[in-house]
Amino acid sequence: LSNLATVGTITSGVWSGTAVAVENGGTGATTASAARTNLGLANVDNTSDANKPVSTAVQSALNSKLNITDTSLIVFNYLRKSGNAATATLAGNITATSNTTLTSLSNLATVGTITSGVWSGTAVAVEKGGTGLTAAGTSGQVLTSTGSGTLTWTGTHYIGESYGGGIVFYVYDNGKHGLIAATSDQSTSIRWFGGTNTNTRARGDGVGAGLKNTSIIIANQGTVDGNTFAATVCNEYSVTFDGVKYGDWYLPSIHELNLMYTNIGQGASSPNTNIGGFANNLYWSSTELANEYAWSQNFSNGLQYSISAKLFTYYVRAIRAF
Repeated sequence: LSNLATVGTITSGVWSGTAVAVENGGTGATTASAARTNLGLANVDNTSDANKPVSTAVQSALNSKLNITDTSLIVFNYLRKSGNAATATLAGNITATSNTTLTSLSNLATVGTITSGVWSGTAVAVEKGGTGLTAAGTSGQVLTSTGSGTLTWTGTHYIGESYGGGIVFYVYDNGKHGLIAATSDQSTSIRWFGGTNTNTRARGDGVGAGLKNTSIIIANQGTVDGNTFAATVCNEYSVTFDGVKYGDWYLPSIHELNLMYTNIGQGASSPNTNIGGFANNLYWSSTELANEYAWSQNFSNGLQYSISAKLFTYYVRAIRAF
């Protein structure tokens, strides 16, 4: 602590520096004979130390000098010469004004009340009175607690996010709402219809239209031949994510199917290119064209087909809205 200029009261220790000068409360000497000379006691030679005569002036001077039984100053000056910031464990008398170059006290475990300064360490954990976060939330986000007790910002979602039981592939309303794709296919070979070519009127298209189409198809087809079909496997799909069971899945409209291909499928830009894990094959949509046909999309090239016979067996990927 080479620049330390001011300290508190030193209460213990041993001085091992140079002789303390007379003006600093010492004798300025390293022997008794020299000390008597420096203190003006060269002519005193009593056999009893307690009865050695001293002048009033010398006595006054002695009264103001260092009391050798008080070793506090000796200890601190020893520490000032031989101590270092890396091994110090107490900082009771070290102040900013007396140690402007002090940068580290690696072994310091206890301090008093810190009233000023700037914290620049790691994020303060929740259990230590902080948030554990390193950034503020964005507009519209809400600070919530997770199941493990940590804090997180929620409310704004993005394409490619793992959320709500699947992968977010479309957002709107500043990320507050959107569409989620299941993480895997619900079938790799299934028919669009339940066994009978009928005009279901499931002609809806656009965001959210698949939910309505799915309900219409199931109501129309029912259990025609007893086999499952594209709309039923999506409607009956459910998944548990972070303790929540999501069961509101449906067969996407042709528009929603294309959003999957464009945003998280083979047609997406890096780094979202096919993060949905789609096959290079045809996928059914819920959008009907006519009695015998419905829309499908080829995920190997993005082409859409309006005259896919309902009896053909294609892949299916369920989606849900949030």
